[in-house]
Amino acid sequence: ATLAILEFCEPRGTWLAPVARLFVAHVVPRLGALLSGARWAEYRHLQASIAAFPPPDAFSALIEAAGFRIDSVTFFACGSVALYVATAV
Repeated sequence: ATLAILEFCEPRGTWLAPVARLFVAHVVPRLGALLSGARWAEYRHLQASIAAFPPPDAFSALIEAAGFRIDSVTFFACGSVALYVATAV
């Protein structure tokens, strides 16, 4: 079986990291509210969720501990999105 997980992550070690945090904290909630008709406060949890999610190396270790072999980790959007592809061992 193949496992694929697409997850937001904080870019690390680049000039983009603080910009990405500001974008997620201020732009994404307002954009989500505008597109969905909901209040922008309902989208504020995203920044905390992304910050609390394990970094790519740690998440890869969790996937391996669950019985999968990591085939690839590919980053998109200047390192703010990661695609994990793994195969069951």
